[in-house]
Amino acid sequence: MIQRKFATACSTSLLLCGALLVACAPPPVAVPGVLRAPARFSLLMVGDTGQAPSWRRKNSGQRAVGRSLALEDERAPVDALVFLGDNFYPHGLRADALVPRIRANIVGPYCNFVALDGPRAPEVASACPASSDASRGPPLYAVLGNHDYNTPGSPELQRHAIPLFVSNWRVPDGVAEVVEFPAGVSLVLVDSERLRRDGAYEWVERALRRSEGPWRILAAHHPLDVSPGAAPDDRAYSEALLAAVRDSGVALHVLAAGHEHHLEVRPFPPPGPQLHVIAGSGSSVRKPTERSADAHVARGALGFARIDLQGTGSRQRLLVSVFESVSHWNGRAEPSHVASFEVRDANRSSARSAADPDPPQGDLRAQTLREYQRAWLAARGDDARNVSLRAKAEFFSWQIANYHTTQEGWVSPRVWLPRSNDESVQFDCGADQATWNGALLAALAYEYATEKSPRVLERIATQLDGLRFFVKATGESGLAARCVVRSDEPFLRAVHPYRDENGVLYHYRGDSAKGTYNQMVLGYATLLVVAGDDLPPPLRERARTDLNALVLHLIEHDFRVTERGKPTRYGNLTPVLPGNLGVPFNAQVAYAMLSAAKAFPPASPASQADRERIETHFADLRGKRIYYEDPLRHWLIRPQRAGTSVFMSDMNDRNHLVNAAFLGLLLEIHRLGNGEAEADPAFFYELGRTLYWSMSVLEGEKNSLVNFMWSTLLRDPVLSSWLLPEERDRLRSKADRELLQGVEQLRRFTVDRLRPAGYEVRTEEPQWVDAYRPDSYQWKANPRLRWQVTGPPDNYLTSAIDYLHAYWLMRYFGLDAHPDLAHEHADVLP
Repeated sequence: MIQRKFATACSTSLLLCGALLVACAPPPVAVPGVLRAPARFSLLMVGDTGQAPSWRRKNSGQRAVGRSLALEDERAPVDALVFLGDNFYPHGLRADALVPRIRANIVGPYCNFVALDGPRAPEVASACPASSDASRGPPLYAVLGNHDYNTPGSPELQRHAIPLFVSNWRVPDGVAEVVEFPAGVSLVLVDSERLRRDGAYEWVERALRRSEGPWRILAAHHPLDVSPGAAPDDRAYSEALLAAVRDSGVALHVLAAGHEHHLEVRPFPPPGPQLHVIAGSGSSVRKPTERSADAHVARGALGFARIDLQGTGSRQRLLVSVFESVSHWNGRAEPSHVASFEVRDANRSSARSAADPDPPQGDLRAQTLREYQRAWLAARGDDARNVSLRAKAEFFSWQIANYHTTQEGWVSPRVWLPRSNDESVQFDCGADQATWNGALLAALAYEYATEKSPRVLERIATQLDGLRFFVKATGESGLAARCVVRSDEPFLRAVHPYRDENGVLYHYRGDSAKGTYNQMVLGYATLLVVAGDDLPPPLRERARTDLNALVLHLIEHDFRVTERGKPTRYGNLTPVLPGNLGVPFNAQVAYAMLSAAKAFPPASPASQADRERIETHFADLRGKRIYYEDPLRHWLIRPQRAGTSVFMSDMNDRNHLVNAAFLGLLLEIHRLGNGEAEADPAFFYELGRTLYWSMSVLEGEKNSLVNFMWSTLLRDPVLSSWLLPEERDRLRSKADRELLQGVEQLRRFTVDRLRPAGYEVRTEEPQWVDAYRPDSYQWKANPRLRWQVTGPPDNYLTSAIDYLHAYWLMRYFGLDAHPDLAHEHADVLP
């Protein structure tokens, strides 16, 4: 299996190879797979596959699903393929039809999976003309269904005759058999037809009790049905099987079945499995019944299910996904992702301590927060450096939701807490709310893509509402305010009034900067790249629409943010080389924005003209290679070296530049993964030069976010060979050291975000975050500043958007699984 994954995925599961296979094409080129959350173990599951071929019907449904399974395995190789019964319709497998049925129902449809090295394999090998490696397949496990028992001898032929042709085919001998996988997954294969005929449910109980776990998946042909309208035989089987699960005393996480010819996912109350999956449309389809009305998913379509074990330690979970097979004119049957659902082990998933104090309810006073922070930290040993990073992330998320989030949905990074219960939280309008709300959306996107939490999805919906309000307040399409605050009169620099449809008066700060747009686009694009497929369609469309509105505003005003007909002071994003000294910064940011808008156009037909405008400008910037200047030409500042320029004003600009460069690369990887572009190593090299040169300046700056971005790109062998064709090994070693430094920086984030009295002191060396005051976004601050404390904290509270952005990026890309971290940071990573 390891050798097969190496050959298929080009050395690690992080690589996605063969994404662009077409007839008569040259050998596929490996493309980066950093956008795919790495799985430690994977299964594909499909049932009711054995469609009998005839002169009228060439088992086209089974072959369509087989092609989809092959494409999904090419995208991310699996450890096993499981068949959920009714492997041969209508009467099982007969001895007089053994060879033609194995050819038609196993070798032909699943050519990419079969191992044709059995003693009789030559008799069926021609059904798999593409086969070049007779022993390449993963294990094929099959349970038997009711149709498989319709001919005497069919079960024994499936158990003992098929392996003579396909050596990786396996049907259990008994009622229940356990297959243990090294990743900690126990697959329990159950003959549900024998259970229904003969009983012997105690074998299921024993198998479950014997299974090692901690993760358990049970595969059977017949689904559970305890609904009021269930047939007596179905109810009796279901109740007996559930009793066996209960009596085993172990947790069952997923039960997968076929029999019903549709796709369905539903939760199940104890003692049943956490999730019940039906994937019985492997060759033909029926509509879901009324029993499926309350299911998470119920779809009458050809397709299959996939189960991935992701994460490590306490962060492990099973990700259960359903795919529909969508046939195209060229004969391909692309797997269309329908939905994914997360299953966690209740004993392994929480970062909450049993000694945690209850958070304050309704009391927003600064003193109450101080007392809670002290008690929360005391429950973990009083040292913020030794608190798990996940626990800190949960604490900071709670703080943002409780103190920083406005009624309209956006977050104010800095607030004044009340001193008495008669007062309310006062939101600061001087911290570039729109800018850092974009960064928060990116953090939430990484968190949702990692955890699939409904709570985070709700938070994303709220965040999108808040970001939209920044544009709504200005009254100009695609023009975002820098900050908005409820007030009856001008507040600090928020001098422009806006009254909403409910009569509420706001004031907003205009004069938006290029950084405002860069970070907002980063948030939208990150959400759509890493989590777009899992978003409800209305949220996905809202993100696409609002992203495009921002970019169209720039196009309509010659890449200058324009307010009331006048360009804003810091909003010039004109990407033209012979121009002012800000242009090298502009080139990277403008390209990333257009790339994002092109990748994610709105679905509305009315947007076609806008889509064409965006595509025209994108092609223009890409064709002119505006983001890269040949070193043989001598411009004053090359775009790719903007991060090293003395004209780059401060870390704030470098943060925006690196974010834009990273986003541009992620968008290109996204296109490759979707088959929308061909691999172009030279293009990646040029686009990656901005990060290369920027990191030469940022090395040692203790900037977790940029360190993690760089480590993400260099961890992928294919991508690192494109970005660094000559210095890969040396710079990957440096990136590993920067990764360790980035995690140490997160460890040093203090839980107390109330700002103490004091003043800044400039230093020669970059400082750790705990030497400086809490900031609204640490990654844009000068790292060579220390905070000289002169008094106790006041009631001025700053959020930890910076921590969440870096932490969840690290988690999504799997950087926390780097082996070097186990030596220095294992105590805070679980």
